[in-house]
Amino acid sequence: MKRVREWEEAPAEPFEHSYTGIGGHAESQDVLTSYSDQHSDRNRKRRKGKGRARQQPQDGITNYHSVDEVPPRLKKYWDQRYELFSKYDEDVWMTENSWFEVTPESAAIAMANRLLSSFSEPTVVLDAFAGVGGNSIQFAMHPMCKHVYAIEIDPIAVECAKHNAQVYGVAHKITFTNMDTFEFFNSGKINGEDVHIDAIFMSPPWGGPQYSSHDVFDLERLKPYPFSKIYNEASKITSNLAFFLPRTSDLNQLADYAMPGERITAVHYCLGYRSKGLCSYHGILGTDHSYHVDDPDIALREDRQTL
Repeated sequence: MKRVREWEEAPAEPFEHSYTGIGGHAESQDVLTSYSDQHSDRNRKRRKGKGRARQQPQDGITNYHSVDEVPPRLKKYWDQRYELFSKYDEDVWMTENSWFEVTPESAAIAMANRLLSSFSEPTVVLDAFAGVGGNSIQFAMHPMCKHVYAIEIDPIAVECAKHNAQVYGVAHKITFTNMDTFEFFNSGKINGEDVHIDAIFMSPPWGGPQYSSHDVFDLERLKPYPFSKIYNEASKITSNLAFFLPRTSDLNQLADYAMPGERITAVHYCLGYRSKGLCSYHGILGTDHSYHVDDPDIALREDRQTL
């Protein structure tokens, strides 16, 4: 299997890593997936001027207007604000942690496209660690999305997510709930009612920026929940799972979760020349299907292995 730097040198070529758990020896083959060179206006456009009337956020919510307001530990993220939310200037709310936790918007669009193209009918998605709503919003904006259930344990992040969904005009397609996602995995109930879920997307806590110090990241080191706990609990609801994980995640560990005959697809999402993370797709989400990426700054690489 090739190292990350080899494929980071060619960001215009979309590839994936995929695994089929059918036993036997390992064979690899590079496969180029479909790709679009068209820019997405909603990713690229920098909003200027007054925009939306600003609401006064509560304590714990950041709504910085200039770099002078940004605390020192977050200043390096300030220049990335439009990568995180293209509508940042239209009064997007964030918590301090979300500055380094939220999925970059163009990557979130590509993930929504990948996941929802697995289905032939409008789909109900659960965003199990919703944060301030970056992924939930992009799922809701996709035409194949019927509804999004977004669960987040941090009540302040939930308020941010609700507000941001209004900024993007999709609040009517998302049910935000402040609860422990493992409560849902065990009960199948949100707000006391049974809900049907077609697929679950999870961007669990990685344990802070320290994950980047590992050449190969042990998925059991995810904090506060090891990967095995998250996978086993989510599997009670559906086998159609997607996990956004550190870019150096141990792919052999992921391959161990392939059921007989199942293909797990792991996709690196890059902006510019750097991977922002890896998303593994399980169940029918890992099967071959047609999809495209709207943003040419995202690169995906595929090394197909039979284990």
